Amino acid sequence: MEFVVDAGFTSSVAYGTTYMKYFGTTGELTTDVTVKRDGSTVGTDSDPEAYDNIYPWVLELISGGNVPIEGSCGLTVEARGTGSAWHQYRGSSWGKQKKSDKKNASQPACRQEDKVEPTGAGGGCDGAGGSCQDEYPENGYQWCVVRYSYDLNTGEILSWRTLYCY
Repeated sequence: MEFVVDAGFTSSVAYGTTYMKYFGTTGELTTDVTVKRDGSTVGTDSDPEAYDNIYPWVLELISGGNVPIEGSCGLTVEARGTGSAWHQYRGSSWGKQKKSDKKNASQPACRQEDKVEPTGAGGGCDGAGGSCQDEYPENGYQWCVVRYSYDLNTGEILSWRTLYCY
């Protein structure tokens, strides 16, 4: 069984992919992608894939996940791939093979000026969630990325915190 996991960044996405080549009738493959900044998770994605064939054959599965990002510094992406393949016929199965692996990729560290804390009236973004703009005296404006949780039934924002600003 061939098994390869990859992770990396484009200008707008952190990604993870897993490739599996196997001999069998059935295969399952999952890629889990986690993006972190300073040890805190800022985004995740998961992509399960499966394939069944009546005859045993050399088969391939590809699974991939991605997380939209902003900025080009300070993030780490971890891709974890797990896969299994086996033969299955009329309710019987045999020859199960399992593989798992992970791969990390990191952006360069942010410069000190990239790690600016929110300032201005109210001491930070207004709590509206998502990405918000806050007045910053030296540069005019800064952008902050905010994590928030909300009630799925009412849409009411329960809490929020600034993850980072640039």
